[in-house]
Formats: sequence, structure tokens, C-alpha cells
Amino acid sequence: SVLSTIASRCQIIRFAPVATTDISQALEKRGLSKSEASEIASHCHGRPGLALRYLSDSALRARKETAVHQVTSLLNASLPEQFRAVLDLIPKTDLEKSQTLSTLLEDWSEVVRDELLGTILTPSNSPLVRGRVLNILRAIQEVQGALKHNINPHLALEHIFLATHI
Repeated sequence: SVLSTIASRCQIIRFAPVATTDISQALEKRGLSKSEASEIASHCHGRPGLALRYLSDSALRARKETAVHQVTSLLNASLPEQFRAVLDLIPKTDLEKSQTLSTLLEDWSEVVRDELLGTILTPSNSPLVRGRVLNILRAIQEVQGALKHNINPHLALEHIFLATHI
């Protein structure tokens, strides 16, 4: 959509991810403890802008930490435990179940994408780990796509949990 006279004068600049240690050191210089800086840097996967957003937006940071905790604990739980958690995640009394599910899936997909990126960047992870993470991400994306068709939020979460056990 850019005119050819303008496009011919443009240059593509590709930015590589910034090393986690560099982001961590920069966050320490901004006043964070070494452990906090290291934790935030590990969640950013080389994206310093995201690290700065976590630093300045405590609500975003808390939401991310909650999502990481939820995903980690739920995906390591047994299938019956996961099914019991569905009602806690989206209570039957919630009037905006679809919106609650949408927000939950948005947070979870970010956490799972970060996990997938981490498995790719860490050569010691097996293809099975990558495959499981990829299956989870696909299930989340499938449910996100089905949201516009007025799906049952509880069944949607159960679908994601079933996909994690395949």
C-alpha cells in the first residue's frame, strides 16, 4: 500500500531480541532487585519495551503473574482437577461469561506463546515439550476463534484442558 517511489527509498531494519541479562541489568539500574529484574526479563523474551511496560504498569504485571500462575498450576493438574477449576475461573453467576473467557484466553495465550518461545530458545527442551505447548496454544486459538459463535465458556475451557492431555 506504499507508493513504489517511497518503498524504493525504504530500508528494512530487523531487530534481534535483546539478551535477557542485558534487560535484567537495565531493570536493576532502574531500581529493581536482582531477582525481580531477572523474573521480568525472563518473561519478556528479549523485548525491552515489554519489560518497561511491566515496570511502569503494575496492573499489567499483576495480571501477567496471575496468568502465569494459573496456566502453570492448571496444566500440571490432573484432568478432574482441571474440570473442577472451570467453575472457579468462570462462575455460573458471571453475567459477562464470554468477556471473562475472552480476557482469560488472551492472558493464557500470551503465557503459552512465551512458554513456546522459551522452549524454542532453550535447545535442551525435547520436541515432546514443544509439541505439548504447541497443542495447548492451538487449542486456545481454536476457542478464541469460536468465541464469536456464542460458545459455552465452560465447555470451551474443558476443550482446552482435554487438548492438553492428548
